[in-house]
Amino acid sequence: MYSRDCVDDICVSGATSNYTRLLMSPEHADTVKEDIQFVVHFLGDVHQPLHCARLNDKGGNLISPVYYNTNEGGVWDLHQIWDFGIIENHVSDVSEGGDRLLEEVKEGGRWADDVDVWLECSEGFDVVRTSEWGQESLDYALAYPYVNEAGEEFKNGMDVSEMYAEERWEVVKVRLLQGGARLPRILDDIAVK
Repeated sequence: MYSRDCVDDICVSGATSNYTRLLMSPEHADTVKEDIQFVVHFLGDVHQPLHCARLNDKGGNLISPVYYNTNEGGVWDLHQIWDFGIIENHVSDVSEGGDRLLEEVKEGGRWADDVDVWLECSEGFDVVRTSEWGQESLDYALAYPYVNEAGEEFKNGMDVSEMYAEERWEVVKVRLLQGGARLPRILDDIAVK
């Protein structure tokens, strides 16, 4: 809940909103490039479920299951698995991976019919939009990252299976696509102010 979890807008949803409002103010000019970079960064963060998750484990940063990335190998905490581990296991080339994701929102693609719904909460920027996106991530965080495919809550040292990574890839894809669809709306709102 935004009013409880984002006191004084100090959270990723609030940061997205704050930087966007800053860029929309008429007297703002000195740090436009840097501020746009922050908006893009925070918009990505607000669409990553563990950036809007449990405070007591710092969004999965304190849960260290064992996860061996097929590209590099390594032991990662749950937050890292969701930030980049699952993506790296499914996308070896960023351009090619981006093109494959775009196919899923084009006409006839798996999520083509969902894009308009994702954009409904993007009409006219305000803090309500970023809090809705943060709530979406929290809902995903509570449903998917913290439990393995057998429904067991992750604890330090547990293995993350390829089945878990494969099933959760669908959630990661949706969040990447939602953020990618919403970013142009925010940038457009900034540009017309």
